[in-house]
Amino acid sequence: MGPFDDDASDDESRERAEQVVDELLGRQQSDAVGSLSVADIENDVETFGQQLDLLGALGLGFPALAVGDEYIPMSLQLVSQPRRPIDLDDIQFLRLPGEWYYDRIRRDFELAELENDRFRTIPAEAAQETFRSRLVGFLTTRIAATAGRIGWPAQAIQLPLRRGGRRTAVPGCTFTVTANTSGLRVHWSGAYFASGKYFGHPTNPAVSTLQSGDYIFGVDGGSYTSIVWDHTVVKLPGTPSIHLLY
Repeated sequence: MGPFDDDASDDESRERAEQVVDELLGRQQSDAVGSLSVADIENDVETFGQQLDLLGALGLGFPALAVGDEYIPMSLQLVSQPRRPIDLDDIQFLRLPGEWYYDRIRRDFELAELENDRFRTIPAEAAQETFRSRLVGFLTTRIAATAGRIGWPAQAIQLPLRRGGRRTAVPGCTFTVTANTSGLRVHWSGAYFASGKYFGHPTNPAVSTLQSGDYIFGVDGGSYTSIVWDHTVVKLPGTPSIHLLY
C-alpha cells in the first residue's frame, strides 16, 4: 500500500472530497465546502494554476518532488531556492520577456535535477492529474476526521473557512517535529503540492497545530540553504510527531 492510500476513510468522505475539489478547481458549482475550512487549499489551487499556465505558455513541464514512490507537483519558488526566487508578480504581469523566463526556469530545473535526485520534471497533464487526485485524498482525510470517522482532533484553532473570511474555531491536531540537528526551521505542505509553509522554529522540538490532512515536512537553516523534504506522508489525526533525519 503506497503512502497516499487512504484505507481509513469511508466512501462518503471521499465522495464529498471529490465534490469540494471540483468546486475549488472551478469544474462545478456546488455548496460542498459548507463549514469545512479550505482557505489553505485555496491558496495552493491559485498558485498551482498560475504556475501551470506559465509553464504551459513556455512549453515546459512541471517540477515535481519524490515522496515515497510517488511524485507530487512542486512550487516554482522552491525550485529556485537558494537562487533568487521567481517573482510571481512579474510572471502574472509579464514584466519580463517570456524568453527570459524560459531560459531562467529551464536552468533552474537542470540545476535542481543535478542537485536533488528526488526532483524531476513531469508533463503538465500528469501534474494536473496528480494534483487533483492527491488533493482528493488530502480532503478525504480532513472530512473524515472532522466528521469523527477516523478520530477527533484534540484542539480547536482559529482559521477562516474561505480566504479573506472571518476566523472561526475549527478542529486541529497538535504536532511535534524534531530533527537530528537543532536550530532548524520546519516547513509543511499538503501531500499534493510541495509549497513550503512555515510550521515552527527551532528544532528541537518545533510544535504547532494543523488541521486534519495528509502532510509532508521539511527543514532549512544551518547547512541547509534550501528546504530538504522528508519522504514520509503524515496523516493527521494519527501519529503525534515525526523525527526528520537532517
